[in-house]
Amino acid sequence: MRSNIILSLALGGIPLAVSKPLPEAASKPGTSNNTVQGCLNAAKAPVAVSSSLDWSDDIRPYNSRLQYTPAVVVTATDVSHVQAAVKCGAQYNLKVTARGGGHSYSSAGLGGENGHVVVWLDEMYGVTLNSDNTATVQAGARLGHIATELFDQGGRAISHGSCPGVGMGHVLHGGFGFSSSMYGLAEDWIVEATVVTADGKVVKASQTQNTDLFWALRGAGSSFGIVTEFKFNTFAAPSVVTWFKVTSELKKDKLAAALVALQKYAQNDKPLELNMRAVVTADSTAFDGLYYGTADQTRAVLKKFLSPLGIDVGGATITQTDWIGQLEHYAGTAGLDETGPQSLSDTFYASSLMTKTVSNAGFSAFADYYQNTAKSTDSGWFVLIDVHGGKTKTAQVSNTATSYAHRDKVLMWQFYDSSGGNAYPKSGYKFLGKWMSSHQIGSDQIRD
Repeated sequence: MRSNIILSLALGGIPLAVSKPLPEAASKPGTSNNTVQGCLNAAKAPVAVSSSLDWSDDIRPYNSRLQYTPAVVVTATDVSHVQAAVKCGAQYNLKVTARGGGHSYSSAGLGGENGHVVVWLDEMYGVTLNSDNTATVQAGARLGHIATELFDQGGRAISHGSCPGVGMGHVLHGGFGFSSSMYGLAEDWIVEATVVTADGKVVKASQTQNTDLFWALRGAGSSFGIVTEFKFNTFAAPSVVTWFKVTSELKKDKLAAALVALQKYAQNDKPLELNMRAVVTADSTAFDGLYYGTADQTRAVLKKFLSPLGIDVGGATITQTDWIGQLEHYAGTAGLDETGPQSLSDTFYASSLMTKTVSNAGFSAFADYYQNTAKSTDSGWFVLIDVHGGKTKTAQVSNTATSYAHRDKVLMWQFYDSSGGNAYPKSGYKFLGKWMSSHQIGSDQIRD
């Protein structure tokens, strides 16, 4: 299937495949690499190396646990710089990695290893709302900036996640967020992409041009080219949106029962307007998210789901706002309209699961580990369990319509453990690993 996609470039952290092994000199951070630097200089591409003034800022990871050192960093301001990076990297057998928002948990935007040619895209952040209500967005734009510009230019929006500093790699791997139940994934709104392919050429991909490439970009986009520009369809930004948080202290049996109910609700009864997740911490379990409707409607929907579980919504935080208001809420102190490199970072280990169906016994095992081990583990851990599929717009699209292969997965789990500014302890890997395997989710799980 899709057999004529033979390119093996990289984007957003998946490296350019080369026919020869990486040269020994290039694999050592800090060594002189005048060949690729000279190639880039000749192409007039802005390039930084280890002796450059801003080098430490250029290679700062979001996850301090995973620090990698590129061979060079190209700060692209137009498509020709991206082409130069691809061609020069290939010429000198160096892997090429694009970096957008730099929010990768695995430092994939730095290559996930030393010695890559990293292409910083964050100087290419233009957003234009066109007269037909499509939007042209450069690939270095971050979600918060896109949301701000589309709203300011015409009251429009696309579906996307809630972290404003996240870049467009988010879109190329689905683009899930608190709008996905109502409006689908971010990738579902793409109508065209401008792509630098592995041979350094610039092509358009859409439903009518390079259709196989267009299919591949929407879900597995890091493997087939460096996207430099997107065109999106947009929708009218909702004028009434309500964010909510219902917090309760759920011990073992009640936690298991609540998760069983969440899965069943997602599969059978949840309205499209409700976008929700469970947030499990040592102190509590919270249900939070968005409802596309009024505060009164939100309260009624939550009460119908949570009251049978013995969870009182009387003390819930339920705040009616609009599209931008809810984005500002989830942005927190970071601010919404981000255009430059993030200053935020953490030292952590995280892993995810996506599941179709978890057995009651599986949820009980998860709750057992929570009660007997996790609650007494002194670290900055949390678990997010998002309603991803089931009764959602995400799941209404065929699982083969794009290369995003997870539309049939009902729940999306994120296990996260932070050591703050300290070195991450080896015990943390065992702690999260045992928890993830404790509930034996089954053969339908997808793990990263």
